[in-house]
Amino acid sequence: MNKQCKKLIGVRPEGNITPVSWYKHIKTEKGSVDHVAITLLADIFYWYRPTEQRNEQTGEITGYKQKFKADKLQKSYEAYAGLFGFSKRQIKRAFDNLVRLKLITREFRNIKTDEGLAINNVMYVEINAENIFELTYGKAAHVKAICSRCKSDLPQDVPCPATECKTNTETTTEITTKKNLFSENSVEYSLSKLLFSLIQQNNPKAKKPDLQSWCRHIDLAIRIDKRTPEELEEVIKWCQTDVFWSANILSTAKLRKQFDQLWLKMNNGSAEKEIPLTWEEIEIYKDGKHWLDDYGEESFQQYCKRNGVDAEEVRKWIDKHLRRA
Repeated sequence: MNKQCKKLIGVRPEGNITPVSWYKHIKTEKGSVDHVAITLLADIFYWYRPTEQRNEQTGEITGYKQKFKADKLQKSYEAYAGLFGFSKRQIKRAFDNLVRLKLITREFRNIKTDEGLAINNVMYVEINAENIFELTYGKAAHVKAICSRCKSDLPQDVPCPATECKTNTETTTEITTKKNLFSENSVEYSLSKLLFSLIQQNNPKAKKPDLQSWCRHIDLAIRIDKRTPEELEEVIKWCQTDVFWSANILSTAKLRKQFDQLWLKMNNGSAEKEIPLTWEEIEIYKDGKHWLDDYGEESFQQYCKRNGVDAEEVRKWIDKHLRRA
């Protein structure tokens, strides 16, 4: 891989996004690409993309919040002219074209500020999300997801903000095809595959998961939690050599949830290094607790001897991994 490409692994730029398809469809009445309109739409679309609200303790999404205060986005031709370096006349024409293409609506209001100052002809802009989706992804993108708990309309691939909420999806196309969102060459797929291969080494009978589903949790860890692929790879390899965590981190969802704890544990220099146990040895050590607690020291010693394991090592392992507070 190119060195500069490697530097961008995990980088998720934020801000205005311009899909290539817009250059094909957003044109002037004369048929030329309307670069000014495309630039404006990218900025307006950014302001209408809601921001996530998360629980500080669990990290779960609790809702979405719009970026602007009013019921619609308030902008002016002058502000956009100063921001992007176009003339006020160019901005006005671009807005007219976006309205003509039914990608936005424009409304002028007379308002009063908090100080009581009256201002006339203040422009408010609103996107037409369905038309923009169709412009960007084609007619098959007409998808409406209705949350049964919060009653909000969401894109098909956006999880409902309400915890334990069920989502009913209604599509306008008769036939839909399930796509693999993550290619086998993607970072998300490689890390998901790595975790499963290490789980398989510990437990050859482990059931193969839906790697696309696993990729989604890796994607969220990189994009939302700001973990780097290198950090995730390091934690994946470490947790599957740890006696306790290898039996608990059995999916990318659990990996993401426990990442902070895993990272601290992995980087704890004073932590005692353990020799990884096989799956069979872990079961023997677990049963050792039962013999020690229920039948006493003598039976425990005999059990360890029968299974060819050191009683003191088993005792230490039980105290460390099975008697946690």
